[in-house]
Amino acid sequence: MQFKYILGMGLCACLASAHADVVIYGQIKGGIGSNHNSDGGSLTKIEDYRSKLGFKGSEKLGDNAEVVWQVENAISIAGDSSGGQNRWNSFDTFVGVKNPEWGTLKLGYVADGMLGVPNQKMQVDPWESNTDLNDPKGMKIFTRAEKRLSGVRYDAPRIHGVDFNITHQLADSSQTEVFDAETTLNQATVLALAYQQGPWYAKGAAGVYKHQFVEQGDIEDAHLYRVLAGFDNKKTMLGVGFQYMDGFKGLWGRGMASTGKPVSPASTTREAIVTASHQWGRVTPRVAYAHGWDEQREDVGKVDNTSYDQVIVGADYAFSKTTTGLMTAGWIRKPMAYTVADNGDWGAEKQSIYGVGVGLKTVF
Repeated sequence: MQFKYILGMGLCACLASAHADVVIYGQIKGGIGSNHNSDGGSLTKIEDYRSKLGFKGSEKLGDNAEVVWQVENAISIAGDSSGGQNRWNSFDTFVGVKNPEWGTLKLGYVADGMLGVPNQKMQVDPWESNTDLNDPKGMKIFTRAEKRLSGVRYDAPRIHGVDFNITHQLADSSQTEVFDAETTLNQATVLALAYQQGPWYAKGAAGVYKHQFVEQGDIEDAHLYRVLAGFDNKKTMLGVGFQYMDGFKGLWGRGMASTGKPVSPASTTREAIVTASHQWGRVTPRVAYAHGWDEQREDVGKVDNTSYDQVIVGADYAFSKTTTGLMTAGWIRKPMAYTVADNGDWGAEKQSIYGVGVGLKTVF
């Protein structure tokens, strides 16, 4: 695996030197984080905030069209020995065709509409943090269903402040009903729409994820809907959002089904978020709050004590145009495990987790 990784890096470096339109870019992000839970446990460690190295390029085709390509690779300042943080082409990696009149078509491993609506990620989760749902320093609970799909993505050009994109994962299976499929992926389609008028914006995305969960012996599809609205003039930002998820894992766990391994049991959740920030000179303080209501399950109805609350405060300090200091403090109270009372009612055990972190981000 290491040999393949080094070989791939070498090939891209050769391409970069041989082709004038190839760009090498990236970002190194990380820091020291310390989390403490209400049970008395604590963990202090070096954290990577999804650093990456990328290569991209283009070639003119005529008639205002061009071929575009990109390879993005996760790297880690934490030196993840398992390789989970530094896999080859683990970020957006694609080849496509772009035309300013009819838009961009990409084929490959691309961000879905939840992750890829223009600027949507920053307005939902502006915090630099790791990918742990239990980390109170980032909004990974609210954004847990965002992912990249292996398929096709089309981005329309912006017209009168409106733009949209659609992503489809090409993953049909031959015999999903009996859990004997030819692929480990599930078909998925995500549509996103955005409107911007000056600093005011409204955005929405809807996703259908095939064969995600089992209900009364049948394999059902999951759905995810998100809407956002707010004000952002690049100095002051205020955003609110709401999402509805049906057919995903409950208790706010990451994990979407693969063919042959559907989620069971599955839940319905409703969540809201509000985020605000304001830039004063080099300093940009931020604050965010997220709330999830008690989840619903088909077999038991509402599951008591499965709501969550999260608060994050922090600030970024711009040392330069490319380097930023990060300071964050967060608190989250979330369900950790299901419980069953003597009368058979379902509920959950909650835990509070507190965290602080300092770090640095530099881009190149």
